[in-house]
Amino acid sequence: MTEKTPSRRPKTPTRRGGRATKALRSTVIKSSPTKEVSPIESECTTLLKQKGDIQRLIARSMALQGECESATETLERAAKLPAGNQEIIFQGLVEAINHLQKAFSLVSSDPVFSSLQESTISLPSIALSLEFVRSNIASPVKKSTRKAIVKKAKAFIEVLEQARDCLLKVHTEAMKSGSSTTIPRVASLLTSIIVLLSAMTDLKGRGPEHPLFASYSLELQKGLATQREKLVVETEKHGAMAQETLQWPEIGASCVTTAILDAAPFEFSSFQTEYIDVIPKEWAAVSVTMSENRKELYITRFQTGQSQLMVRLPLNRHNSRDDYLGLIEYDAVMEELNEIIQRSNTSTHQAKYMENKADRAQWWSERQDLDDQMKVLLEGIERAWLGGFKGIFIQYSKNPVLFARFKASFDKILSKIPSRKRKKAGKVNIDYRILELFIALGNPEGQDLDEALTDLIFFVVDILQFHGEGNAYDEIDIDSVSHNFDVRFPVHNTDRTVDGYSNDRSLVSISRRGSIQS
Repeated sequence: MTEKTPSRRPKTPTRRGGRATKALRSTVIKSSPTKEVSPIESECTTLLKQKGDIQRLIARSMALQGECESATETLERAAKLPAGNQEIIFQGLVEAINHLQKAFSLVSSDPVFSSLQESTISLPSIALSLEFVRSNIASPVKKSTRKAIVKKAKAFIEVLEQARDCLLKVHTEAMKSGSSTTIPRVASLLTSIIVLLSAMTDLKGRGPEHPLFASYSLELQKGLATQREKLVVETEKHGAMAQETLQWPEIGASCVTTAILDAAPFEFSSFQTEYIDVIPKEWAAVSVTMSENRKELYITRFQTGQSQLMVRLPLNRHNSRDDYLGLIEYDAVMEELNEIIQRSNTSTHQAKYMENKADRAQWWSERQDLDDQMKVLLEGIERAWLGGFKGIFIQYSKNPVLFARFKASFDKILSKIPSRKRKKAGKVNIDYRILELFIALGNPEGQDLDEALTDLIFFVVDILQFHGEGNAYDEIDIDSVSHNFDVRFPVHNTDRTVDGYSNDRSLVSISRRGSIQS
């Protein structure tokens, strides 16, 4: 029997090749640990845009909670994702919000600058150079900490400027293609930052660094809203008049629509000449805008041949005054106003059903009650929101001689406050339009001006605080200062027949965002 020898399996290079391939694969894996990008992520831009929007919303929430560093990191990740015009605008808006929160965190421990958000600020208030402000920061603290305060104030200004620059990068595109909610957000935040910078610096540059840009931004958003509303009406009118046809729509109509949307109602370079100087000389136009967060009221007065006067009025500025009890919240005002209007509409529709004398008498009684309720509401708004600044709506004749006399009295009153007694040089000169706010209140005889004068006095003290004249509020006798103003008011308010304007008018423009529809 023949014995079979077991056959040996020939060696093939495949086994070694396999080992070599595995080694090569392990080497490749070790040398490139980068995670492979999913085909869906690389091909679907829409998903990546949505991811970026979510990250921006998260960053905004972090910024509002004070987590500015985490918000910055999240925004950096969002900036690397694909983005269209709307995403770019939102990115700039959230970056500005983050910088603004970071700026206030830098001065949170300073008793002066931490109160900027709750202080009334005007454009203009005084004229000072940036270097003077940065080197003359005053605060009720020891001299040993003055250098630290100056350093913080300088950093505060720089971060605010970064926030402003973030918005300026997207401002033009936002005004051109932004939604009806995005445009007011950008305009309101940019105005707020410019006003804050004006409280500590001298804004006299060109373009966005000019103080008039704050008013331009607010008025531009109103003009754009009006422009779009007109376009909607024209489009509906054209559609109603068009005959039913199976033909394609004309190209010319869409081109006109696009051209209207692309063109701004007015440019900043011609804002003064085409928007302000067209107002009749004897008129004053007053623009009222509620901020996006509904915590601030912006009132701007325009007159031909004059620079603007803008006042930012925080609605909660009276909170720091222990003796003030007349606080009115925005939501409460709008709720009561809507209730009055609803009841008025119901009463008006029921008027035709009043047949007998008793029903008519009851109907008129209800109408009178509504009038009284509206009167109380408006008086409360005037007292709590406008306070001493209601004079910005008043148009009156000006007498240079009496004004100079009042200014001398004003300077004499200010000379008695602590900062004027300590500081011998470099005193702050208040802008003449701030003095006109006092004069516009009218003669104190026959009216109670105590609250209004107190509001303006605190405003003037804040101006001095932010520009180098530190005062502790406890050291100022507000009642005494208010009494001195009462005594000197009639000196200027006895003559109102100067300048030859016998038919002066004030025109008030109110933003829709501050109206009932908001």
